[in-house]
Amino acid sequence: MANLKELLTEDASKYICRLQIGNLIIPYTTVDKDCSIEESSNVIKLYNIITDEIDTLEIKSIDNYTVLHRDNEIENRQTELAFFEGYKEIICGKSTNFSNDYIYNEILNKNVVSYNLHNLLKLFNFSIKSEMIIKNTPFGVSKVDIHENFERIIQEKVDKTLLELDELLMDTVEEEDIEDISSIKEIFNDIVGDMDLTNINTFTDLTDNWPPLLLPLPDTIRNASNVNVAPITNNDIDEHIQAIESIENISNTEILSSLIKILEDNKHKLTEYHYNTLFRAINVNYN
Repeated sequence: MANLKELLTEDASKYICRLQIGNLIIPYTTVDKDCSIEESSNVIKLYNIITDEIDTLEIKSIDNYTVLHRDNEIENRQTELAFFEGYKEIICGKSTNFSNDYIYNEILNKNVVSYNLHNLLKLFNFSIKSEMIIKNTPFGVSKVDIHENFERIIQEKVDKTLLELDELLMDTVEEEDIEDISSIKEIFNDIVGDMDLTNINTFTDLTDNWPPLLLPLPDTIRNASNVNVAPITNNDIDEHIQAIESIENISNTEILSSLIKILEDNKHKLTEYHYNTLFRAINVNYN
């Protein structure tokens, strides 16, 4: 029976795999990379797509992993490299005051990756967290920082509009048109100063209070506001956790072997996450 290391070693040799390690989702592979095979069954060496380094990982630290486009190795690699390029640019860039390690942990958070929220976090200078977007939770102690970044984003939009109006003004000769454009500029100049963010406590509040004159919303904010959360029900969560906990209490190898057969027979009905976590629970006790 193949264990987690053997499964991952085989998959990583063909695909870019998304490993969940704690709260992070990290893309790893060994395709075209010289990752020497560790003799120990407790560790594995994989190439980190984000850092361009070979990491030595403890098998027990890997919660599960998934492979996108398993039916097409080339599509898997092309899609994943393109997807994580933006993440890599943010993590390796020097455009923030935060350490690379901090940004790494924020950007590769499993919720950020799952909902592709990395650009929004960067836009708000990492003052906003993924759960505030996905679950619309209150800003709490981050409220002041989020408000400041929201005002900055709006001011940048205002400044861009003012530049466009200035260009228009340069090409205008009629006195009446000049006065109209100048009046419009005054309105835009007052946008940030006239804003009252006192009752802006959630991400939905932000999007609902985006100045009408500056619509549409920036794509990064609009895409995040359209995040469609379909939370797993408590019953579903409980059933899966209960299955894992029940398996962990089984030591009889015959029962565990039967469970492996049942799991394999029903693999096509399960998500990779459910299959991998169940397989791992069985395998740990079997060995």
